[in-house]
Amino acid sequence: MMKRKIDWYKTITDYIKNAEYDNAINELSKIIDNSPDDKFYTLRGFAYRKKGLTSKAIEDLNEAIRLNPKNQNAYFERGIAHAEKKEYKNAIDDFNRAIEIEPNNSEVYNNRGFCYRLLGDYNKAMSDYNTAIKIDQSNGEAYNNRGVLNMIMGNKTKAISDFEKACSLGSERGCRNLKRAKEN
Repeated sequence: MMKRKIDWYKTITDYIKNAEYDNAINELSKIIDNSPDDKFYTLRGFAYRKKGLTSKAIEDLNEAIRLNPKNQNAYFERGIAHAEKKEYKNAIDDFNRAIEIEPNNSEVYNNRGFCYRLLGDYNKAMSDYNTAIKIDQSNGEAYNNRGVLNMIMGNKTKAISDFEKACSLGSERGCRNLKRAKEN
């Protein structure tokens, strides 16, 4: 049984890497019917979210968390799903829980910072972007998001520096924002 589960896991991750979310969902549904597992619910929740089915994603992520309350990825994915639904406070709660479980995940801080920024809490947003960058200096999206916040706060020079770094790290958003910042 374990070998078969590992084979299924590789098949599912291949579907997800290739953005074949319908195939991933179908396979995961079969697996979950036979053997409910928090990792498979998390993966199916991710696939639902990528298809824009955030309510179904949240249902699966809730189940993943019920099965394993220490599943950091499930909290992270559910936080993203809540953010996509503009439920920023719920998203922040999930990101907080993910940080409690794994405090060195740059993406969690970056996403929580994004939610804080949208709620107008610029100090917490800046702190999270700085932490994300401290953890992973190759996180182009964290530099981009910090640049956006710097623009909002009237720090154009710092914003351009962040956008340059983001662009150099391959962030398309960072490159677009750098161009806009230099034009204005």
